[in-house]
Amino acid sequence: MQKRGQIRRFDRERGFGFIRPDREHEDIFFHISSVADDEAKQRIGEGAIVRFDVEASEKGPRAVKLSIEKPPRISAKKFFLVGGLLFALFAFALILHYTVFNLLVSYLLAINLVTFALTGYDKGAAGTTALRVPEFVLHVLSVLGGSIGLMFGMGVFRHKTRKGSFKYALLATLALQLFVIRLCSGYFAAYFRH
Repeated sequence: MQKRGQIRRFDRERGFGFIRPDREHEDIFFHISSVADDEAKQRIGEGAIVRFDVEASEKGPRAVKLSIEKPPRISAKKFFLVGGLLFALFAFALILHYTVFNLLVSYLLAINLVTFALTGYDKGAAGTTALRVPEFVLHVLSVLGGSIGLMFGMGVFRHKTRKGSFKYALLATLALQLFVIRLCSGYFAAYFRH
């Protein structure tokens, strides 16, 4: 029967580490070669939850046949609720300091701050047991005006930078938003001249 535990220490350069099994106090040695899946080898790191078998070796027990448990994902509905509450708090605080003219600026600042924060949170949660932010939520926030926050979050936190489909969706969103801004710029210029 496989055991479950958390990686306590891992030396990527040397390819080994130690797992603390659930409800036990002694760490068990493992080597990266005992991870069969190449994708899992990339995700191995301190804090990751793994399942493994134990076999005896000359130096003591050794973990073999490691597999990483996928962290639980929270539903998009719950993240929209939390994100919406954060957004409302940011927007309310900003609106108190801006006039009605700057309502759009307050909205964009708030949604970009929330998107940036959720991108950083998701990067920190990657490879751990923490709840992750669904990509769908990040894309929706981007479409709603948080694309600059998402873009900065990707750069600052080095998150989702290798995932081509995610980057292309963000670039398409930015292009669409720039197109809409260009279309509306004449209207807003005429409106504010009065």
